[in-house]
Amino acid sequence: MKRIMTSLLLGLALVSCKDPGTAPSPDSSPARPAAQAKGSSKSAADLSPAKATEKAPEKFKARFQTSKGAFTIEVNREWSPAGADRFYNLVKMGFFDDVRFFRAVEGFMVQFGLNGNPEVSSQWRSANINDDPVKQSNKRGYVTFAKTGMPNSRSTQIFINYGDNSRLDGMGFAPFGQVIEGMDVVDNLHKGYGEGAPMGNGPNQGRIQAEGNAYLDKDFPKLDRVTRAEIVPLFPGRVAVRHRVAGGSPPGPGGRFEVSRATRAGTGAAVRGGMTITVLQEAGGPSERARVEGPETLGDAELLALLLGPGAPPRRLAQALLEGAGGLSGLMREGVRGRQTGLNEARALRVEAALELGRRAAQRESLPRTWVLSSPERVAAWGRVSLGHLTHEELWLLALDGRHGLLAARRVAQGGSHGCAVRVRDVLRAALRAGASGFVLVHNHPSGDPTPSPEDTRMSVEVARAAEVVGLSLLDHIVVGAERHASLFELGLLGG
Repeated sequence: MKRIMTSLLLGLALVSCKDPGTAPSPDSSPARPAAQAKGSSKSAADLSPAKATEKAPEKFKARFQTSKGAFTIEVNREWSPAGADRFYNLVKMGFFDDVRFFRAVEGFMVQFGLNGNPEVSSQWRSANINDDPVKQSNKRGYVTFAKTGMPNSRSTQIFINYGDNSRLDGMGFAPFGQVIEGMDVVDNLHKGYGEGAPMGNGPNQGRIQAEGNAYLDKDFPKLDRVTRAEIVPLFPGRVAVRHRVAGGSPPGPGGRFEVSRATRAGTGAAVRGGMTITVLQEAGGPSERARVEGPETLGDAELLALLLGPGAPPRRLAQALLEGAGGLSGLMREGVRGRQTGLNEARALRVEAALELGRRAAQRESLPRTWVLSSPERVAAWGRVSLGHLTHEELWLLALDGRHGLLAARRVAQGGSHGCAVRVRDVLRAALRAGASGFVLVHNHPSGDPTPSPEDTRMSVEVARAAEVVGLSLLDHIVVGAERHASLFELGLLGG
């Protein structure tokens, strides 16, 4: 716990701190500005702190399109006035466009807000805002500016809480908003690099400021990014007076107005008096947004709502379904049939069919028909897609021709969560029926730990010896977890 707290204070926002050995001191001359940030149309002049002076509305929403989907933050200025104003200006000027989620720690938080252009980062290094009193708690989904242990050190970096981090409240971290849609997208942002340097293997904040996105793209290519952030209407529609129809002063109580309503689906009008009021209504649900902006802009829950179709509120059902399964990966692993989901049979079958299509597409992309064995990593990639989500063990055989090209993939055994019974003759029968000259075995460990067990090794040796008798070769046995794999051949547990 002490290490986490130290990391938070010193690592959440090193905007004003020296990073030993890599980042220049904030008081020293900045590194030579790099070219304009890749993927961003904003120059350093466009993103100058001098332009961040607007007062934010009392409430507003900001929508973030990311490489994993979209999420929406609702901001309440009363919670943190200075924080809300700063965030509002940063979003409006396009500061967050093409920035990376550079620090994501499972169960703790995800952090972003260092611009990809070093020249822009240099401008904002000392553009801090005053602290706000803490009025809300750092609960799951709440959004807060990062800061150092020094007073008034908030600048551009923000974080979204993954869990209940109320222990941060007493340290001055004041939430200004909350994720109200797309928390499943936030949960799925890449966390593989873990804590940032020097506490962990993630990016060094000093180098991000000095080198920008070029450093992140080269050394941390799997980081997710914001593609676009924008202020969106707080309510489904907004009203604007267009013109007075019958002059004179505005009508009093009981007066009549002429109202026209324009939507993306068409227009309609109702005459109610001497003034024309236009209501500009945003596209309502995920179906309309998918049609206009493309399904790639939707979050997991919104895509799932499209599958569920009409009936009971699909978005509420979709969100409950994802939360109950622990996210999309959990849904892939557990499915929906046989669970208390509130779905009727037709809806459940639609979801199961979509999940199966996704699995098949991923399998075929990772293991195409013309695939040639070149490394354990390629086999493991297929294994993680095909088996990594399972809660039970399965053993598969990949039958290969004389040039190590794929002939067939066959399941030869299925068991429970702690193992499966394998008969050597079943393995050899599958290889011979496929006309293989050699084969690779792949199986999963539902625990996520791919370390081969003594039983795995013993079975592999027995299969290898039996295969030699009938003129076949067991080339390798790959064990996969959800994120890692082990090769018995590379570990020296299986002869070449």
